[in-house]
Amino acid sequence: MWHSNTQYRKVVCRCNGKYKEKGADPCATPNLDESVIQQAFIDTAGGIFDQKGTLIHAMECVVASIMETDEINTLIERLQAENDEREAELRILVRQRTSEEVVPEENLRRYEELCDPFEETRKRIKKLRDDRVNGTSREEQISQFISSLREHDKPLEAFDADLWNAIVDHGTVHPNRIVFTLKDGTEAECEI
Repeated sequence: MWHSNTQYRKVVCRCNGKYKEKGADPCATPNLDESVIQQAFIDTAGGIFDQKGTLIHAMECVVASIMETDEINTLIERLQAENDEREAELRILVRQRTSEEVVPEENLRRYEELCDPFEETRKRIKKLRDDRVNGTSREEQISQFISSLREHDKPLEAFDADLWNAIVDHGTVHPNRIVFTLKDGTEAECEI
């Protein structure tokens, strides 16, 4: 905010890394008045709404594919069953270490053979579960994006902060253009 206590107060956006390194040349992207960004969004939204039907259909297909978790769930179950068997065998090996009937070197070798695949599978299961959770989050985000598109029947004539928050993830400013990355992952570009 520039001149925050005067009649000339205005909101100006600049690169977060403009003066990141002391002594280095500052980022060359221009500082932008809030009104320039808002107008760029209005202009960009016009193009988005021109393709609204196609975009909604494409996003619905993305949501449907994200929600297809049967394959992931089956894989997680299979991997978990394999790891449960390894864990049971590892427990037996740990109990047998105190027994005099087992050769310690053989017991240790078998234990080490099972540990690495057990840990690798455990990490893979965690990643699959995280991917499934991230997919659900992404599905919610895209569904909100679709709802916002459906709610707006006519082109924007003025900046709409609610629509901005609903469909824009972030904007990247270049010397002569802004690229808006939408919440569905697509990008829309506007000359400034």
